[in-house]
Amino acid sequence: MKIVNVNAYLLKVPYPDGQRFSAAWEVASTKEFTFTLVEVETDEGITGYSGMISKGFEVISFIESAVKEFLSRIPLDLFFIEMMTRPLRTGSYFGPRVGLIDIALWDIVGKALKQPIYKLMGAAKPMVKAYMSTGQIKRAQQHIKDFEEGKAKYGFKAVKLRFHRSRWEDDIKVLKEFRDIFPDVEIMVDANQAWTYFPPYWDGKTALKVAKELEKYDVLWLEEPLPITNLKGYAELRRSTSVMIAGGELEYGIFRIRELLENECFDIIQPDPNLSGGLTEMKKIAALAEAFHVQFIPHGWEPGVGLAAALQLIGTMPDYLCPYLEFPLDPPLTPEIRDAILEKPIEPRGGYVRIPDKPGLGVEINIDAVKKYTVKEIRRP
Repeated sequence: MKIVNVNAYLLKVPYPDGQRFSAAWEVASTKEFTFTLVEVETDEGITGYSGMISKGFEVISFIESAVKEFLSRIPLDLFFIEMMTRPLRTGSYFGPRVGLIDIALWDIVGKALKQPIYKLMGAAKPMVKAYMSTGQIKRAQQHIKDFEEGKAKYGFKAVKLRFHRSRWEDDIKVLKEFRDIFPDVEIMVDANQAWTYFPPYWDGKTALKVAKELEKYDVLWLEEPLPITNLKGYAELRRSTSVMIAGGELEYGIFRIRELLENECFDIIQPDPNLSGGLTEMKKIAALAEAFHVQFIPHGWEPGVGLAAALQLIGTMPDYLCPYLEFPLDPPLTPEIRDAILEKPIEPRGGYVRIPDKPGLGVEINIDAVKKYTVKEIRRP
């Protein structure tokens, strides 16, 4: 089986009724959910897909100008996925990250063998507990209302709140109100400090003050409380609090993750399969995490096809290594918007999500929806 074509598309799915999404980590709100979809076609009529959040045409341009030509010259059968690891690493250091190609190849292999990817890689479980991952800064009562609705519909038992108000003391006030209403819910906190564009910026002392407050409210983990360059600060913070320290969602590859683990930065590492080398690389990173007695809970703020990739990966890991799935849900971002190009959205039942059991990624792409939401690039003369 050979690759005959590689396509990449930028898609924008509008939020309903003119609503906007104000991400805690962004400067401006957005009126659409934007992502890149990659499509790899073979000479046997099997097509593989992958997708990730993006800003614009940067990934698409790189795939069209460099990756597509490279793949067309590969003489190997595409079942030799491991042979692609080093070229994809090199490409991702040179330009935008292209681990999406690895995921699309696994999707093809699964479809060819009529098995979901997680069973081909070595299945460990058929389902995983999902936590409701919010992304916006809202009033406490709105967070409470949103979670009550998510809990009633999907059975969530865990939630992640964002801390990025001007004063971290105000973040704590929101947490307290939320905890008072939900004394038995597992709560995670994401500070988005590792790569935030704008203030407030936390230093080590601030992060420690926040962590000590979180201990009072039985918060499970504090995510990315410091810049990604402050490895010493992370290690010191981790030693100084009983709250687990998590991070690594934008890190790339096994070599960087090894550095983080050797420096004892995290209790939980969170690289994204779609951003950090694909499923082949992620299995190696998961092995590193297990060897260092650290949990691996992948970042999952992705379109449905990207979430499906995270689920296939999670299905290969026992709960002691990966006990949770990050499930983005913060209106107006809902499964219907995130999964608009899937035939059926991915949804929890009773707080758990089943690993998709159909071949490949286990999800079906709605081609008409892809055509509907694809943005045509305007090229300058």
